[in-house]
Amino acid sequence: MGFGVWLVLVALLPMIDAEGYGEEETCKLVTPGVCVPRDQWGAPGPLPPCVNYDVMLPEVTRVNMTLPDTMVELGLNDFLPNIEEIRDAGKIPFRGPTSIPVGGVAAPHWVRVGTAILLIYTATVDGAEQLFAFPSGQFMSLVASDTLEGPIRSLKGGMEGFANTYPDTVAESMPSLVQDFSDLLDSFNCSTGGPNCNRTLGEEDVTMLGGKAELLSALGFQYGFAFRLGISMG
Repeated sequence: MGFGVWLVLVALLPMIDAEGYGEEETCKLVTPGVCVPRDQWGAPGPLPPCVNYDVMLPEVTRVNMTLPDTMVELGLNDFLPNIEEIRDAGKIPFRGPTSIPVGGVAAPHWVRVGTAILLIYTATVDGAEQLFAFPSGQFMSLVASDTLEGPIRSLKGGMEGFANTYPDTVAESMPSLVQDFSDLLDSFNCSTGGPNCNRTLGEEDVTMLGGKAELLSALGFQYGFAFRLGISMG
């Protein structure tokens, strides 16, 4: 897996929790008015939806307007119109990766990726938070007792060259990324009393690392054919 970046849209929630359901169970993307609040989930009974289209559309519209250079450079310039592909999506298996059925065929730009572990970076754009995620092949094999410094450090080369690869994205969305990542690596330094010294993954879905970073294990959808063109949600 090469170095890449995902644009993260938390507004794609709610995402149902697969725990307790069989491997063959499915969820469904829904249009406005069908979304089932988490506090109404129960078993037995119908499975709640994965995503409310009514929540997704305005969030994608906002990002498309506030980060135009980023969207183009990351290959997401057709992202907004392609959302319509999944407006009437059929049921989607929990387990990924899998295609998303719409009208008996697979949505051409979307896939259910299953559970992914990602380094989440929080940038501030025009006073609003925008999340980006960085995958690593070393993340997916992590277990609760594994320390995080090595896997996170595996991103160092890509982070240092990020401004050369995505100059418009850095300028528009995350100008302090390289320095923030350097600070994150320093936080693992035990000799200086770094707060993340010998930090392990643990059992939680979110591992807070301080500053602008966290490690997230989440179910998600991916948009685009390359791994870097992604959307994650948890």
